[in-house]
Amino acid sequence: MKSVVIGTCKLCLTEDVELRESHLMPAGMYRRIRSEDKNPHPIVVNKDGSLQSCEQVTDNVLCGKCEGLFDRLGESDTLRYVSDGDRFRLLEELQSIRPSYEKNEWRGYNKGDTPTIKRDKLAYFALSVFWRAAAHRWPSAYGNGFMNGISLGKSNTEALRRYLLGEAPVPTTMSLFFIVLTDKLSQGSFYLPATCGKKNFCWTHSFFACGLMFNLSVGKDLAPSLDICLIRSKEQWIWARDGEGKAIEAFSSLIARQPPEVRAKQGLA
Repeated sequence: MKSVVIGTCKLCLTEDVELRESHLMPAGMYRRIRSEDKNPHPIVVNKDGSLQSCEQVTDNVLCGKCEGLFDRLGESDTLRYVSDGDRFRLLEELQSIRPSYEKNEWRGYNKGDTPTIKRDKLAYFALSVFWRAAAHRWPSAYGNGFMNGISLGKSNTEALRRYLLGEAPVPTTMSLFFIVLTDKLSQGSFYLPATCGKKNFCWTHSFFACGLMFNLSVGKDLAPSLDICLIRSKEQWIWARDGEGKAIEAFSSLIARQPPEVRAKQGLA
């Protein structure tokens, strides 16, 4: 029996409250792509290592009330959209209609194309995951200390916390690029939140799970990314494309940054 942990909830900041076993990536995401015969363990990759595993990154971070808030405002609806190995309902909906934008491998769907898709729920879910990765030092699922996480900056992390509580709008320093990935590799993999790079004083962070990919841009000058954003553009764009090449590129980049002893153990050195 697990012991009760009392502390301060990272989201609502309530002190001396029972902290639940919170997940960096919702447990439901793992359940969607696990099956005994097809895919018992998803591929999970971060800077600490890469493996097929059902081990989940958890820690005592949130109180029960805030766990319920995350579920109600984002996770529950998002989990209905994701790939479960057999069906991918969000992709099915997109493929049933003509996109407003189509060029090479990219297809873009605006709010008018897909008015029934709950964009606010998808955005809330994604921003909650980025906030979790920035607001807490998560223990590594590999048993070797802590994950590197991401840094949004103190003021941005606080502004995002207030948004998640419903106390403020989405921070003006952030834009969110959302891609539905059409390939099977991406639909059966996890790329935990990581920093992709910096360009023109703007940082980009990314994660994908069960066929959904989110890129968060953070900076004072977001002009280039606002026109294609899920939350800040008038059209509230959803994009779709094959992501296998990008997934392999992302995995390769993270594997290259893993400690030499980890890569050697995995036969990747």
